[in-house]
Amino acid sequence: MPSFTRRDFGRLSFFAAVVGLPRPATAASILPSTSRICATCAYWKGPRLPSMNRNGVIVAAGAKGRCTNPKSPFSGLMTTPEQGFPDGWRRAAGLV
Repeated sequence: MPSFTRRDFGRLSFFAAVVGLPRPATAASILPSTSRICATCAYWKGPRLPSMNRNGVIVAAGAKGRCTNPKSPFSGLMTTPEQGFPDGWRRAAGLV
């Protein structure tokens, strides 16, 4: 079984940063309104604020909200802002 070294972890982290893979929210993150995730969905009932130019939402690290989309497998569950259900997503009011 191959071992995973710190050097391998560093390479993987660098690759993720270069490619732009999604990262978890930090102290306060602005998530783009074009992404079909819970934070930008009208069915997500969690703490968020529209950004100044209304092209994203500001969410706090560790924020969770309840999904109220009856078609979603997450319906009735607490989800993080980065989760999503693209098939049933609907843009939240106030976002461009």
